[in-house]
Amino acid sequence: MIRTQTPHGWLLVTHTDHAHLAAAIAREWGNAQFRRPEPRTSLLTAIQRHEDAMHLQDATPVLAEDHRPLALTPESFGHRQLLLGSRLGRNLSSRTEAVRMVAADDPYAALLIALQTELDLTSMADRSALTPAQSSLLDRFLAEEIRFREQLRVEVDEDPFVAVREKTDRWLQENFALFQAWDFLATYLCLGLEMPTELPQPLPLVTGETVRVRLVPLGLRHFQLDPWPLAQANLRLEFAARPIIGHQFTSQQTLSDAWSVAREERIGVRLSAAV
Repeated sequence: MIRTQTPHGWLLVTHTDHAHLAAAIAREWGNAQFRRPEPRTSLLTAIQRHEDAMHLQDATPVLAEDHRPLALTPESFGHRQLLLGSRLGRNLSSRTEAVRMVAADDPYAALLIALQTELDLTSMADRSALTPAQSSLLDRFLAEEIRFREQLRVEVDEDPFVAVREKTDRWLQENFALFQAWDFLATYLCLGLEMPTELPQPLPLVTGETVRVRLVPLGLRHFQLDPWPLAQANLRLEFAARPIIGHQFTSQQTLSDAWSVAREERIGVRLSAAV
């Protein structure tokens, strides 16, 4: 989950609700300067469904060792994420399920999710808490996922309904950069961050070139993108979140109880073009 502090506790956003926000951004992507995502259906499927396998984790927050909900926080955003050995098996199982669920319907979308899985568990991951046996388990998982990703690549290459240019390595990498941008932007918005930053990768323009997009806070949950990549000059979005009462919890049960009585809220955010 994603966690931000409130005066009385925490505001929690599930993996699924984060993915829905990312998909809402993706649906608005593209204008006279920035190329639209193509194949559109596959890219929207990838970003909308990349957290589908997290439904069990979304059922209730998990209590961390510091007695707080285990989640991504503003302080940990942008840093390598610690892989916890106690949750490694469940994490790997969920990631396998996520790719396989989508692959059955859309191999192109699944290929993008598989690329994200590999990135999350390699350069974005901190293995320092794993035992040698757990580290070996992760290596075997990654090897199997690479084999499955290569199988997906063959399926995409053989798909007559995917345009030839959309199968090229360059186009796939550009589409993965778009996927990363939407995921990053949705996370940033859910965390309510107030620091200027750039989206992770240069993004494709209609000219075939790429450009970096800067993200600048303008006010409370109001942000500027420069240059502007969306169809509308201003965009208002919402995401679902639950405020829970209490900053620390004595047990998993007390945290689950606080979650069960929390009412969902709709949090509004605004994106604007540079003047």
